[in-house]
Formats: sequence, structure tokens, C-alpha cells
Amino acid sequence: MRYVYPFVVFALLVPASAGCPGDIVVPPEPTGSCDTDSDCDDGLTCTIDSCGTDGRCILGIVSGRCFIDGACYNAGDINASDSCGGCVPEQNQGEWVDVCTTPADVITDATPDATPDATPDTPGPDGAPDTTPDATVDVPADTGQPDADAAPETTPDAAATCGSDETCAEAAPSGWTGPIALFSGAPASAPACIGTYNTQEFNLNGSFNQGKAECGCDCGDVQGASCPDVSLTRYNNCGPISPPQGSWQLSDGTCTSLGGSQQAGGWSVGSGGSIIGGSCSPTASENIDTPVFESVALGCGGASSSGTCGDAGQCMPTPSSPFGAQLCVYQAGDTKCPDGSAYVDKQLAYANYTDTRECSACTCGPASGSCSGTVSMVDGAGCSFTSLLLGNIETVDCANLGGGVDHAEYNATQNGSCEPSAITVDGEAIPTGSVTICCTAE
Repeated sequence: MRYVYPFVVFALLVPASAGCPGDIVVPPEPTGSCDTDSDCDDGLTCTIDSCGTDGRCILGIVSGRCFIDGACYNAGDINASDSCGGCVPEQNQGEWVDVCTTPADVITDATPDATPDATPDTPGPDGAPDTTPDATVDVPADTGQPDADAAPETTPDAAATCGSDETCAEAAPSGWTGPIALFSGAPASAPACIGTYNTQEFNLNGSFNQGKAECGCDCGDVQGASCPDVSLTRYNNCGPISPPQGSWQLSDGTCTSLGGSQQAGGWSVGSGGSIIGGSCSPTASENIDTPVFESVALGCGGASSSGTCGDAGQCMPTPSSPFGAQLCVYQAGDTKCPDGSAYVDKQLAYANYTDTRECSACTCGPASGSCSGTVSMVDGAGCSFTSLLLGNIETVDCANLGGGVDHAEYNATQNGSCEPSAITVDGEAIPTGSVTICCTAE
């Protein structure tokens, strides 16, 4: 009985430099002892392993595939370490072929033709299946189109390997934790960690609003100040100034005798001067808001991968609303997102905050200002209500009065104030316990 393997070529092809495409080379010498074909099975899909009549294993390579450095490759696969190295079974099934200089039609015609070998297998002398490689190698037909299976096996398309409800996610870089699902939004809308992402990784705060901080300082009226004495001078009249006929110093709130009844004339009152001494009481005002976090950041993990994808990626469940669709990784502290990673969208979350804001001290400067007032000119025994008021004269003014004035009383008015100190908001309100979260781009 003869065994036919129509899809197998038991031959290795030499590199292009050793001959024309399709040249046959002698297969490797049989190695290992065996009783049946299963004793020779190496578990690879690109090889066919059989037990020869002499009880030794024989290696065969499936037509249209390559067996290089102990690994299987499809026609068109590219060497991950050398972009010019490719699997071109028509040239060499056991070594990488330089595809940068190989004609394109040889590289892309990766599908073997359906034409049977010109030389059929013949039984061995004992009637056992023929283990000698065919002398003719199947050469793929040139269709002018790339073969459907020419995509590199080492970097499969994520969409082809992950389910419709999955995402091909990069593994968490060193020092980072994830991938996780992230909810970022109003605290009242925060979900629980359920479903595929059922483990709470963190429950932190998001957007921080320190609010306003306002401080003020006012000074009240001047207290404890006094006014200096004011001068009172009598002239013949208030017109053209004549030589003074008499002069007196009047104290605030005091009735002063003028030394007897005076003749008619012009009475002039001097300047009230500046206030003396005094102080003001400070009044502070403070309006500092309590900071608030306006959002939360909830991270949920615990999801399992259904398999690998992409370049060392893993198929993870795609988070559903109200979680964001992007997958994220996180690390304690405020740091940049990992270099060269797919996790590029950074946001910060916080555990708490500190608020050391306060208003600086409110103080009042020294009192300053001027005095003014009125001098009452009277005729009578002192300045009692029984006296006859002959006139009132304001400071820095002059009045012509008839004779009979014998007393004068000065009543001063203080016009002072204190300058309040400049007020500042000292300290700051800052979030603490920061965590950096980096997510895939939307």
C-alpha cells in the first residue's frame, strides 16, 4: 500500500545564491528511532514527520510554508529582527530570503498550485510507503495578486483575533498597573465595579476646585486724639489788616476770659492745625471657600484576557458605559505616561487635599488728619447759657463784631483716620495623594 501526501513536499530548497528558484536539495539525514509516525511528531503545523522503513524519523516541510530556526512561518511572513528577511518557500523553506532584492512576483505568489507532481510516489521495495522526496517541487502559479494568507503570522490583526466586544490591549508597562476600566465623572453617577471589571483598584477624586479666598481690613474712627490750641486775634476791623489790638490762645472745649469787655473790631481765628495722637481699631474680614472635588475617578480591574493579539497584546473586554471605552494603566505619583506606549492620554486623580490658606494680620497705621472748629464770642459772666452770644467764628476766618465781647469758647472738630494694612492670602489649597492614570487615545 502506498501513502500519498498531496500537500507535502519532503524537500528543502537552497537559497537563491545557491541556484535558481526551485532547486532541490537533499533532505536532512533521518534522525531518531521510531516504530510509528507518531513517535516522530514534533507538534509543529508546518512539518510532516514520518517513520522510515529503517526505523528512523524523517522531517518533511509542508508545501508553501517555511521552517526556520525551529519555528513555523507562512509564505510572506517577515523576520521580526530584519525587515528584509522573508519566508519565500519557492526560494528556500529553511532560511530567510532577502525580500528587498527578490522579484516581487516570486515573493507574493505564496499559494501552491493545484497541479499534481509529475512523478507519482512509488512504493518501496517492501511495499511500504515511499519516504523519498519527490523529484519535482510544486511551484505556485503566478496570479499577479498577493496570496490571501500572506499577512505576517507574528503580528496578527487585532480585529481578526479579538472578539467584537473586545479590545487588543498592550500589557501594562513595567511599574504600571492595568489594564483597567476607568469612570471619570460626577460623584452621583459613579457606578460599582461589576461585570467583567469587578475589582475596585481605586476610588479617588478628580477635578479639584479650591474656590475663592478674599480678605479685607478696615479701621474705625480715630479714638483718643486731641486738637491743638487755636489763636484768636482782635484787629480794628477785618478789612485792611491793622496792627493787632490783642491776641489769645483758646483750648478746645474751654471758655477763655478775654480780660474784660473788648471794643468793637475785627476778630480773626487761626488754623485748627493737625490732630495729636489717637489710634484706630482694626476690623478684619475673611471669606475663604472650602475646596471641593467636582468629579471622581473610579478604576476597576479583574477582567481576564481571552488570548493574545497584535505585538504581544492581549484581548481584553471593551469597557461599557458609564465607563470610558479606553483601557488605562496607573501609577502612584504625578509622572509622565510611559514612553513608547499606547497609553498616552494622561489625567490625575487625588486621595485628598490640604488647605493652609489664611488672611494676613489686619492692623491700622497711626492716626492722622486735621482739626477745625468754631469760636463762640460772648458777653456775660463766663460762657453759660445766660451769656449773650455775639457771634460764631470758624477757624481761618474773620468777623467784625461790636463792643462788649469778654469771653470766647473754642469747640474743635477732628477730621482724622488710620490707614489699614495691606491684606494678603497666605498659604495654598492643593490636592494630595496624586495618582497618574494613562489611557489609550480615543
